[in-house]
Amino acid sequence: MLPVNRSRSGPGIETALMSVQNYILRAMDSQHVVILVMFDLTAAFDNVNHEVLLERLSGNIGISRVASQWCRSYLTDRQQFVRVQSDTSTSVRLTLGIPQGSVLGPLLFSVYPARGIDLFNHIVHIVSLMLMTPTLLL
Repeated sequence: MLPVNRSRSGPGIETALMSVQNYILRAMDSQHVVILVMFDLTAAFDNVNHEVLLERLSGNIGISRVASQWCRSYLTDRQQFVRVQSDTSTSVRLTLGIPQGSVLGPLLFSVYPARGIDLFNHIVHIVSLMLMTPTLLL
């Protein structure tokens, strides 16, 4: 996984793309077949199933029971509403999604697709890079 960061510290999107290009060119030089699959995860943060995520945290990652309870508390019983000037919508309970704009959000999201990546790694050698741009963190 390559974290992408547009701030002055850490790798940026250019560095991440150069790394992808390097992996592809090295594989081609070694006469390997290269397939590049890209997913647009623009709305992915909004569609994370809490129960599946918590199961992966406990099973795949092996976090402690206390940490699992903390994550459950962090994800559940959240509500949202829309306010435009003085008008406010009815509050709606959220059953999916990870809070965006938090430090923990991208970390939790990176665990969510981990099982699918693991399944592919058993079939062929796969280099998986997850690029998270600041636009996904907003």
